[in-house]
Amino acid sequence: MLHVLHYSTVISLLVFHPLGSFGNSALPSARDAYRNIHPRVLLSLPFSSFFFLFLTHTTHWPPPPKKLVSSIAPFSLRFLFALECIVHVGQITVLHAWNFPWMLLSFNPIAMSAPASAPIRAKSPASSGRSNTNNAYPKNMPLRKFFAATAVAAVAVLLLLLLNLAYLYGSVYHQTERGAAFHILLVDYDGEVVGRSLSSAYQHLKSPSFPTLFTQPPSQYPTSDTIIHAVRNRQYWAAIFTSPGASQKLSAALQGGPAATTYNSTDALTYVWNEVRYPATADSVIERSFALLVAATRVAYNSINGTQALTTLAQNDPAAVQVYLDPIDAGSINVNSMPQGAKVFYNTISMAMPILQQFFFILALNGMSARFRLYDDLPPKTSGAVRAAVSAVYTFVGALCMTGYIWAFRENWPVHGYQFMETWMVLWLLMHIYFCIIDAAASILPQPALPFFIVTWIFLNISATISPFEITPGFYRWGYALPAYSTYEILTYIWSDGPAPELHRALPILFAWWLLGLACAILAHRRRCRLTLNAAGSQSSSSKAEKAFRVEEQNPKRMGVSSSEEKSINAAEEPALGEPKQQPGNERCSNTQERDTRTAEAIASSEPEQRQDGPDNTLQTAEATSATREGKS
Repeated sequence: MLHVLHYSTVISLLVFHPLGSFGNSALPSARDAYRNIHPRVLLSLPFSSFFFLFLTHTTHWPPPPKKLVSSIAPFSLRFLFALECIVHVGQITVLHAWNFPWMLLSFNPIAMSAPASAPIRAKSPASSGRSNTNNAYPKNMPLRKFFAATAVAAVAVLLLLLLNLAYLYGSVYHQTERGAAFHILLVDYDGEVVGRSLSSAYQHLKSPSFPTLFTQPPSQYPTSDTIIHAVRNRQYWAAIFTSPGASQKLSAALQGGPAATTYNSTDALTYVWNEVRYPATADSVIERSFALLVAATRVAYNSINGTQALTTLAQNDPAAVQVYLDPIDAGSINVNSMPQGAKVFYNTISMAMPILQQFFFILALNGMSARFRLYDDLPPKTSGAVRAAVSAVYTFVGALCMTGYIWAFRENWPVHGYQFMETWMVLWLLMHIYFCIIDAAASILPQPALPFFIVTWIFLNISATISPFEITPGFYRWGYALPAYSTYEILTYIWSDGPAPELHRALPILFAWWLLGLACAILAHRRRCRLTLNAAGSQSSSSKAEKAFRVEEQNPKRMGVSSSEEKSINAAEEPALGEPKQQPGNERCSNTQERDTRTAEAIASSEPEQRQDGPDNTLQTAEATSATREGKS
């Protein structure tokens, strides 16, 4: 494959340049293209290629000596083959990098398809405005500026994506080593061997990557309902507790009889967790940690009480033997289960879609406002009210659509109608915040810089919701102030259907962003109206100057030029005897130019207000109108 690419490159150098230069003498030929390549480079390409072909394609290699390792020859083959690949790739890169830009510049399909009777000729130096040097392209080539600008744009885009992705990846850097930041409640209602086994297992698993267990007395959490309430209230990420009398039930089951038949090992331990709070993290960290803890508790029980349990085991009872083999297991209480597969999108892509939705609609709205002259035909207050109404209605419908597809793919997720309405209202507020912010940015920032702002804004908000702040680096904690994080916190409270202790922080942040966005949107609207008014004023001054020119053309005396003065000017412009007479069109153009200059001076003296706004606008308009009249004549 490398040989095919290599020789196709050489053939393209030999074929495309002569064909492209045919019929277009102003562009460089193949000879001039080759002249700029160093001769050593051209000579080294075929010789190096044949040299490495000879080395790597020799099939009869001498056998290695017995004292050497038998893998030397295969290693040499692999080394030479890799070296050949590198050389060929380098040659292909050099030749194509040189060939394709010149091929695009010199290849002319119209000249190749034109008949011989109608050849395409190059423009003359007088018509093209450039000096026609033989077999050389102009030094001030405009493509250089084009390639330079393209390189700057490419570097800017690459830096934009590099910095934003580095910021996103940094939010999960060494995330597994911060598992101890998750706080888990431990309550021992048993107080005997099962409770001691659980504590011993945690001491064995304790590490920076394992969640931290906080042991509390049963008096503080007297029932399991109080533990569930603590997890739902987000006092802890999860909780685990031993059942009352778990050790006594296990001892009775080991002795056989009805106690062994009815014994359930999952009743010994129970862990409580809330899946709706960052579902991906809850599945991968919290539930996995509980599985490790339960398995370690079983091992710790065998170490602590295994020998004594074997002495009391009823070996003739199969149920008792089964209890001995599986003494301890755990049951699970998921406060808010999320069985749907779309749960991984709620804190990732769903937080980016509202920004993109507002961005594309604002681009369309600004284009339609300019097309239908919204700012020209309506007062600023009226046009501002129209845009405010459009933004409210659009974000209202957009929030409904987003809530709709979340509910459409909820599967067996147990949510209710009032939660649908609350989700709808929160998303409406978020989308209106994004609309106001992006609308202000579109008015202030230049057009090429707006996508950079949108991409950065998306990555900042996603980085704040992709994982809990407990396991992210401390620098990312400033994401508490971003609207996406506050919105996701409120949504998880709504979907949990429980108390919301952190609403006192999330709601004020959202309303602060909303007020800031409204203020920025109002200022952006005033700026648009001011720019439109200035553009309309310049157009009105141009129309007045054109009207004055028409009046002056009909009656020269009105602009301070008498008929006698006009006759004297025309007589002075008559050619002397023996000189070639000017064409009527040229004479008319010269007279028109002088009248245009006097007209511009008269307008400037009669309209001082326009001179204060822009003293050069009238003269520039007069010159432009004069040039247009010359072209028409």
